[in-house]
Amino acid sequence: MSEYAAVERATTVQTSLGVIERAFQIANEGDCQNVTEIRAKLYREGYEQVAMHLRGKVIVTQLRKIIADQG
Repeated sequence: MSEYAAVERATTVQTSLGVIERAFQIANEGDCQNVTEIRAKLYREGYEQVAMHLRGKVIVTQLRKIIADQG
């Protein structure tokens, strides 16, 4: 995939899903082992202010539970 295509795809994903919604989607995919990996994936996909969106205790706890349930 070209760099332009990757940026275009990330922009499309970002506009269709918010950071939190995408984080839960990633957690349910089962590819990430922890919340740090989810944050990294979101940044790679072009999302901004990921740390701000995913710093709440409740959200982090929910994401960790989903990850644990995947294993």
